[in-house]
Amino acid sequence: MIDARVVCNLPATRCHAAFTLEAHLQAAPGITAVFGPASAGKTLLFEHITGLRQPTSGRILLNDEILYDAGANVNLPTARRMLGVVFETNCLFPHLSLKENLRLAATVLPPREGARRVTELLERFDLIDLAAAMPPALSPVEHRVGMLAQALVRNPRGLLVDAIPFGWEAPLRIQFLRVLRDYAQSAGIPVVLATRDLNDCFLAASNMVVLHAGRFVQGGPPLEVCRKPASLAIAELLGQDILIPAEILFLDPQNKRSRLRIFGVEVPGPYFAGHFKGSRITLCVAPAAVQATPRPDEAVLPGRIPVTVDYAILRPHSTRVYFAEGLALDLPTPETSSLQPGKRWRLEIPESAMRVL
Repeated sequence: MIDARVVCNLPATRCHAAFTLEAHLQAAPGITAVFGPASAGKTLLFEHITGLRQPTSGRILLNDEILYDAGANVNLPTARRMLGVVFETNCLFPHLSLKENLRLAATVLPPREGARRVTELLERFDLIDLAAAMPPALSPVEHRVGMLAQALVRNPRGLLVDAIPFGWEAPLRIQFLRVLRDYAQSAGIPVVLATRDLNDCFLAASNMVVLHAGRFVQGGPPLEVCRKPASLAIAELLGQDILIPAEILFLDPQNKRSRLRIFGVEVPGPYFAGHFKGSRITLCVAPAAVQATPRPDEAVLPGRIPVTVDYAILRPHSTRVYFAEGLALDLPTPETSSLQPGKRWRLEIPESAMRVL
């Protein structure tokens, strides 16, 4: 179990604004994903957990062993923290073979134990045939699996994997994350994966936390977090739902109904507790719940929301349609004529799919 409560105050510099990291990470055995955009504080958090930086205050434990405690004046050096780290950038020495890189990492162990551990990891990750290969000759996934083996030479009690290169295509990410997931399951240690790709959370993690501007704002199983974002800011960050501005025209608490104005028309809605007539709200709607159809005439049907095509991008099995009102939907490819800029469409949203953040 990794239990890291970290507070760090970075002053402003000529290149960067002041930044405060205030996060409490709890990672049980298995994979926990730390999801957040660039500059959210993911790498900074890792640097504090590994001891590369000293927090302003806080406490860091690994399986109940204190690695850092500001109050007790405990600060174990990085080499004694028994944490493996896989950095985002390639870090195998290019002038050494893969096996020689692992041997170099194993010099902290007794010679016989180090040699055994290197062989064990090469076999564990199917790298035996690549042992003599130089890092520049390795594929991106082979190189990163080699870095994973390097990080595990000391048999650490926890593993931190900094972001997988953002430019990697899905097949590469899936291949590496499958290796990481298999190892986490067999080793039974906490693995923390930092990422700004939401797909990584679903591919590998049983639990995720959302890091935004230096603070954890929500956590839980990936599916639960994405289905029920805790705030509008988190919904925008996740980018999974459609966000629609609306105004409450009428509320009926007894019948649990409302009337909303969306893009100039009235539509029925559910009752929104805690809101009032005249409130301006943002609806959070799952894209799959929205029915979109071209409008053959100028008539606006009751309960239907009129929108106008801005542009569309054709894909092999669907079309992403961008509307002038700021919405985007992935739809089965309709007739090309209905995708022309300025064409009218109408949306229908079930009341059960409407929620307010």
